[in-house]
Amino acid sequence: LFLAHMGVLSTAFVGGALALVWAMGLYPLDLRLVPWGLLCATAAASALFNFLINFGISVATPLVVSLAIQIGIPLNLILDVVVVRASVDPAQAIGVLMMLGSFALHRRSGQTGAKMAQSVDVPGRPQDIVELVG
Repeated sequence: LFLAHMGVLSTAFVGGALALVWAMGLYPLDLRLVPWGLLCATAAASALFNFLINFGISVATPLVVSLAIQIGIPLNLILDVVVVRASVDPAQAIGVLMMLGSFALHRRSGQTGAKMAQSVDVPGRPQDIVELVG
């Protein structure tokens, strides 16, 4: 709630100051030159990202959420290549491959860890407690 109030106040004061200097002609801004489609798409993607992060935090571990955030970096590079026609240098390609590899390793370790936990007989598991009580 604090951040929401801070955002509203910041928008009011900074937006008001910008509107004032634009109306006085001190800041030349031609609104016809603003790429509104890209601006709205960026705002929508940012809002979706924030909602998904909040949802992810509520259903997953912080490690999974932080890895999921990292996946956005290669996706952003792909978007830059498609939309802006940016070129990818070897360092960027290696970085993307390393990030995707780390995500794949984490996913694989989680799957093998779950299989190992099922195959190991550990006293005190919830199933054992139910058997003792029931």
